[in-house]
Amino acid sequence: MTEQSNTTERSDRTQLLDIAWALVVLQGAILTMVLIESAFGTLVGGFPTIPSLILTLGATTLAFLSARGLRARKRWARRVTIFSEWGLIGLASIDLVLTIALASNLPGLVSMVTGFVIPITVLRVMRKTKQLFRQTPVDEVAVDEAAFDEMALSEPIGESIHLPASSDHPVLGTLV
Repeated sequence: MTEQSNTTERSDRTQLLDIAWALVVLQGAILTMVLIESAFGTLVGGFPTIPSLILTLGATTLAFLSARGLRARKRWARRVTIFSEWGLIGLASIDLVLTIALASNLPGLVSMVTGFVIPITVLRVMRKTKQLFRQTPVDEVAVDEAAFDEMALSEPIGESIHLPASSDHPVLGTLV
């Protein structure tokens, strides 16, 4: 594999990860609207709807936290996202079966898209971008150990460390 194709493949995977991030943020936005609806229902309906409000709040928070983790390429965020998407597909399947059995009708198009199409798309993208989560995350810097050892051996320890006098420090200077 040449350097050019490796770079192109990596940028394609990064773009796919950006798509997954956008879809998870979209799910968070949808859940935010459901949260507002649930809060209004709790105000009108009272205590019986509080569990729905709490579950919706948790799902909304989880969606936005996992989106943030996906942006930083955190492994936990990938696992949480995959688990959440499978949960959404399971709940959408139950909803589909109950709607067909009880109402003898199919659910609306928006329900089908948010319940099946978006989670399946996110799962496929998560599968294709698995390699990005094995690498060093974006916010961490890889250390070249050979260069680090060479630098450590070339300078005496006392010369490489410079501590300012306490009077030069903005906080410590006021304490002394």
